[in-house]
Amino acid sequence: MKGIVFNLLEAVVRRDYGEDTWEALLEAAAADGAYSSLGNYPDAEMMNLVGAASSALKIPADDVVRSTNIRRRRFSSARRCNTSPSSRSR
Repeated sequence: MKGIVFNLLEAVVRRDYGEDTWEALLEAAAADGAYSSLGNYPDAEMMNLVGAASSALKIPADDVVRSTNIRRRRFSSARRCNTSPSSRSR
């Protein structure tokens, strides 16, 4: 799985629940937490993070994934809106 997906999950958790919660999820999932957006990481690591988030936040795993997808769509839309034709030709 691409690192950008891990970055988005991290951004959602930090924004909505705080730095300490993200750190606790990393510990519970036995995850490193250093993800390059272009890197590739085992799918199992994401599943462990989603499971840890679901347990700690008392929300279904599907809702954890959905919140990350919403963030991804907003990020993608913002990037498209902020890209002018002149900046694409550089």
